[in-house]
Amino acid sequence: MCVADAMDFGIVRVIVDDVYSTVTILKDEGYVCQITKVLTVEMEDKPGALGKILSLLTDANINLEYTYAFLSRKKAKAYLIVKVNERKKAEQILSGAGIHVVQQDELSDIFGN
Repeated sequence: MCVADAMDFGIVRVIVDDVYSTVTILKDEGYVCQITKVLTVEMEDKPGALGKILSLLTDANINLEYTYAFLSRKKAKAYLIVKVNERKKAEQILSGAGIHVVQQDELSDIFGN
């Protein structure tokens, strides 16, 4: 989860394994919400791993709109969430460089559900 505030409202970004149920519950409770497609990238939890990913995106002229990261207790890896201007292109570039782009159906394993 990532929380940001604006003048008159707050923004909470969450990564979930069941998008439809989450949106339904939030809307039923009166919250305004939207689905934003992002990439979840698995990376080594060591110095330089983030720099490699960012360099690949920079070299491909892909703009990074926002990012945040998290660790999983279940794996010895770090995960980077990126919102980019060209998601499909970014996925191809990263995958082509041997970086694992996590798919929606893998999130349960990462979160330990």
